[in-house]
Amino acid sequence: ITIRAAHDGAVLIDGEDERRPVHLQGTCGVLEGVNVTRGDNHNVRFMGTHWTVRRVGSWDLGSHAENQINLGGTDNTLEDCFVFGTGQKQIQAGSSSQVPTRNTIRRCFALWTSTGDSPLPANALEAGYGQSAITVENNIVTWDTTGPTAQNDGILFTFRTQGSRLLGNIVYATASAQVAPTTLLIALTDGGTPQSQGQYAPSTGNRLRHNVAYLDPANRDFATRRALRFDWQGPGPHGSDNLVEGHVGVSGVRLSCQAPDYTCTAMQDGATLAEAIGAGNSLWTDSVAAPGVCYRYHQGVLTPHPLWPWPMNARILDAMTQAGVTPVDVTATIESLLGNIPDSCR
Repeated sequence: ITIRAAHDGAVLIDGEDERRPVHLQGTCGVLEGVNVTRGDNHNVRFMGTHWTVRRVGSWDLGSHAENQINLGGTDNTLEDCFVFGTGQKQIQAGSSSQVPTRNTIRRCFALWTSTGDSPLPANALEAGYGQSAITVENNIVTWDTTGPTAQNDGILFTFRTQGSRLLGNIVYATASAQVAPTTLLIALTDGGTPQSQGQYAPSTGNRLRHNVAYLDPANRDFATRRALRFDWQGPGPHGSDNLVEGHVGVSGVRLSCQAPDYTCTAMQDGATLAEAIGAGNSLWTDSVAAPGVCYRYHQGVLTPHPLWPWPMNARILDAMTQAGVTPVDVTATIESLLGNIPDSCR
């Protein structure tokens, strides 16, 4: 079954703060081209199998905010999406079942601003928490606090997962952004809350490659924020065989990589982009992360197909204008932070 907007982005499904607008069950469906807003706990929730949701936008949960897009079920794909506004987590792929799901999050833009009325831990994209074999590739994730926030786990956060992949993602915060999390991109072999005691499991066999975490050096909290952290956090078990390769980080606090839980190679970090990758070099052509942020990953494989311009750029501008918030030109913002995107990436 395919459910598609006749005109891309011209359909709005509104939960009016009283109901879940989109709840996907069954198997082998496609949802494409719609916008979703004001769900009572989720805007889009996957519970079935072999669903594909593409070119979908989501913003602003209601007063019982949980996750704007909740990626459950198995063998599901979320691609070319955008999420912004209130919600505990903008995009979340998690489960207490400790099973492989083979779910994929690809080419999505997530901007976290506020939990609304929720007192729960917050982040813009979370992968793991018991769900394994997840692929998170070529997403752009950011943060700017404009409302209430509780515990902040990180802007892009992965933990308690096995055989998962984070590939070619960009996590950033601008000079003017209010950044509550202490780390932009964080991977823990375990961690958790009192509510989840007894559900701990080691993180093993994960692959993190070609990710970029950039905090503008002009940001007021630059000196106390870390771009990249790969550690163990108790009281759960330590992890093993977690490989981190080819990352670039810019922040006031340097890279943390704890062996043997994580093995980090070809890492570039510094207080400026020039310090991280070398003066005169381009992130797009000369950094260790260049292949993964220039070209598209697909199902964990780096392809020769350029990633830019950002595929949902116009839809994001239109939706944010419709929602009455300051629109973000994703392509222009990334270029302003990381340098001009060369023709080879377009």
